[in-house]
Amino acid sequence: MGREFAKKMNEEIQKRTGLWKTDFFTHAKKYIDLLNKHVEKEDNNAFKIAVQKLTSEKDAELVELFEEIELERLGIGKHEHYHEMIKKLKVKYLK
Repeated sequence: MGREFAKKMNEEIQKRTGLWKTDFFTHAKKYIDLLNKHVEKEDNNAFKIAVQKLTSEKDAELVELFEEIELERLGIGKHEHYHEMIKKLKVKYLK
């Protein structure tokens, strides 16, 4: 579903005719709704189960591994950069 919404948004950007902006935002809103539902499901189900099942040692190990991967693949400061970008986009588009 998500890929389909992204594909349709891209098609509207490429088209740029008629009501393309309205159609783009319709698909974008559906995609946002889908992502919000997904995140809610993770927060209310998957993460709660993980917290119950993970030992504190395993949790610390996973945090360390995620930090290593982030450093290797993204680089220093990229994670924070993306959070700042999201904040700016929220201010600009979610007034």
